[in-house]
Amino acid sequence: MAADNAADFQTANAPGGNYDDDNAEWQELPDEGEVIQGIILNLAENSGQFDQLRVRYKSTHGSDEGDIRLVHFNRTLEDRVYANDIQEGHEFRLEGIDTYTWEDDDGNEREGTERTLQFRA
Repeated sequence: MAADNAADFQTANAPGGNYDDDNAEWQELPDEGEVIQGIILNLAENSGQFDQLRVRYKSTHGSDEGDIRLVHFNRTLEDRVYANDIQEGHEFRLEGIDTYTWEDDDGNEREGTERTLQFRA
């Protein structure tokens, strides 16, 4: 479980420019007890197979601090981004806080992770 002090991280500025050659690596959404955190470099709508919001960010937390990462936000997270006017240059912190099960339309039991999204300009 993430026990670090969320109020203790500092804000960095997002660099401008073309990100094609930054060797960004894909990051999975955090599971329960995991955190991803960084400065948003770019938000790309309708990306990937499921038309999700793709977030390119510079990590400000953990062993990958300083690395450029890519992550797809699911619809719930995407709605939170737009409802709170989270933009490029903002720092975000996404933490997996709970695991739950649910049944899909075909009657199959699935597992999901509840996540908290925090941000600051």
